[in-house]
Amino acid sequence: MAVVTLLLAFWPVDRCYAYSLVYFMGATFPLLMGVIERTSEDEAERSFSYLYVANVFGALLGTLVSAFVLIELMGFQGTCMLRPL
Repeated sequence: MAVVTLLLAFWPVDRCYAYSLVYFMGATFPLLMGVIERTSEDEAERSFSYLYVANVFGALLGTLVSAFVLIELMGFQGTCMLRPL
């Protein structure tokens, strides 16, 4: 019963923390596109493409590393403990 009470006590804090991280991670892509557009207007289209490809490969690499490397090394619960980092 104490574990359930503890989880319910920290649930709103955990949700706010997770939502703020998701918000800021989602804002990085448009912000970087704006920076690229201001710094190199003539090569902006190509730079957007490279930024998008880097974003896709980063998401792919993060998924594969967490699925095949971290879970094997640390187990599922250990990998879940890395979430706040």
